[in-house]
Amino acid sequence: EAGAARPPSRPRREAVCQRCHSLRYQNRLPSDGLRVGGGVQGADDPDAASHAELRPAHFRALIRSLRSKQCVVVCLVDLFDFHGSLVPELPSIVGEDSPLMLVANKVDLLPKGIHQPAVERWVRAECRRASLPHLHSLDLVSARTGAGMPQLLARLEKLMTSRRLDAYVLGAANAGKSSLLNHILAASPTQRVDGSGRAGKRGEVAAPQLTTSHLPGTTLGFVKTAQLGGRHALYDTPGLVLPNQLTTRLTADELAAVVPKRRGQPVSLRLEEGRSLLLGGLARLDLVAGRPFLFTAYLSDAVTLHPTATAKAAE
Repeated sequence: EAGAARPPSRPRREAVCQRCHSLRYQNRLPSDGLRVGGGVQGADDPDAASHAELRPAHFRALIRSLRSKQCVVVCLVDLFDFHGSLVPELPSIVGEDSPLMLVANKVDLLPKGIHQPAVERWVRAECRRASLPHLHSLDLVSARTGAGMPQLLARLEKLMTSRRLDAYVLGAANAGKSSLLNHILAASPTQRVDGSGRAGKRGEVAAPQLTTSHLPGTTLGFVKTAQLGGRHALYDTPGLVLPNQLTTRLTADELAAVVPKRRGQPVSLRLEEGRSLLLGGLARLDLVAGRPFLFTAYLSDAVTLHPTATAKAAE
């Protein structure tokens, strides 16, 4: 009828692939063959994955291509697992003219009363010990709570604008890259880029769109997520599977239990010669010889500590 009101249009629904849908809503994959480093039964080598593009070596080669680009490199590390998440290949990734910003995530999981300047000094010392490139800046943040994020975003946008460079966010699997980018997309005045690569309206507050998961390999390539300063692009990159990461050998359910989600209470136990400490089913610490000492553990609530005699530890 003429003059009749049009029915309200349905909100546009986002189309996602089966892999992203399973990761986003079920925190698992439809098949182990779609997991980075998985797919070959009985294979201890993560590079024995059934799909070439899901092998860690493929991701390492992709990330190393950044050396030929002049760009801002934003490297994310997990403060709760600093040495396990520190990318040792940074010298071969960061070009000579590319500024390196180090972002230490999950500061909200550290014990209460921690002195932040002391943590910053320790992080810088460990970076020098690992012979990493010179740091342009260091920020302690929480992608979950937003702590430190406004300062980081202001520093990043100023650097990208003044140097006229794009930025790439990289880090080890489970360091929190996609969560950090989702926070930027949801809470900052960025110009968001949709899945088609087109820029959205400036100042538009974007809902989180990047898939996050405990499983490594959630991001499979360079993903343009936003434009800062109106013209310079911010990219997500695949999480690197590091050989010294225990988490790459755990199942989805085990990862969900082991990765802490909130600040835990440190537990201190006295360990004597001939005694062992079981960290859930993850690890065993034996005091073979020496004086007794206090061992303090910072773990997820789901990981239990069990002291026992070393002779009985294998039972």
